[in-house]
Amino acid sequence: MSTTRSRRRRRSVRSRPENTNTNETPAKRRGLFGRIAGAIALVILLVVLLGVGVAAGLVASAVKSMPALATLDPVQKVTSTIYDRNGQPVAQLHSLENRIPVKLERIPQHLRNAFIASEDEHFNEHRGVSPRAILRALYVNLTGGRLQGGSTITQQLVKTAILRNPERSLTRKIQEAMLAIELERRYTKDEILEMYLNQIALGHGAYGVEAASQLYFGKHVWELDLSEAALIAGLTPAPNRYSPYHDMEAAKKRRAHVLSRMVECGYISEAEAKKAEEAPIKLVGLKREDWGEASPFLDYVLQYLLDKYGPDKVYGGGLKVYTTLDPVVQEAAQKAISEVLDPVF
Repeated sequence: MSTTRSRRRRRSVRSRPENTNTNETPAKRRGLFGRIAGAIALVILLVVLLGVGVAAGLVASAVKSMPALATLDPVQKVTSTIYDRNGQPVAQLHSLENRIPVKLERIPQHLRNAFIASEDEHFNEHRGVSPRAILRALYVNLTGGRLQGGSTITQQLVKTAILRNPERSLTRKIQEAMLAIELERRYTKDEILEMYLNQIALGHGAYGVEAASQLYFGKHVWELDLSEAALIAGLTPAPNRYSPYHDMEAAKKRRAHVLSRMVECGYISEAEAKKAEEAPIKLVGLKREDWGEASPFLDYVLQYLLDKYGPDKVYGGGLKVYTTLDPVVQEAAQKAISEVLDPVF
């Protein structure tokens, strides 16, 4: 009998759980998880607040050093021109920036489209900043593709015409974006595009599409064909590197890239692109400013202008100077002086 009871007692002892914690209840476990989740949420909140604080500080710093909103109108240095008595240009005066402004209606549509397709395909849709362009550039850069920027045409105008000093920083990018949004509020798309096309640097001291057209092809911008327009638009990222005067093959590759982008954006057909890509590039050649027989007269005019207006106005104020110079009479006078003085000296 006693043996039976002891066996039952041993079975009862074996059937009990060996590691039972009577104090750990489901409610307490939920409380522990809640405290952990709360701690994680607090950390995330602190990180977010820190990020917001840093962003607010960057924006405040950018605003503090940004030009006043009242002075946002782009300032351009414009080439001055001297004309003879017949109204024909005989000399151009400029310093580092040779810029000849031209109205948007004189700029052919295929040249406008070339710039939009290659530089900012969503130009007519965004309001100064293009999130799609920024995300696409970020993706391409992170995946090891060709380095890209996310700047819109409006941001490029801000960079070159308002924030003229070159700088690469997050504060500068914030300023560019804010000023671009403000420009879009002040001006129409056509006005912004006109300012941009007259501002952009295109190599060898040429600023704006009219000066570039004369520099490379010896013609006015409204006379450019599709092939020539694509070549000029292709200069934008690096004018010296893609200049046909420096590297013809690089210029042709950039022209092909612009034409391809125009096809993708629906501006031209593949057949038109192929024809333009195969067109020969006929350059007018880089020329040194030579006033020829009119040199003495123009030297006098230049000195008069410098004394009266100063170099900034003369070389960047876009003066139109009409003179009494008669090319035929001037040539005859120079010839007579040469015939008389040369034998003596």
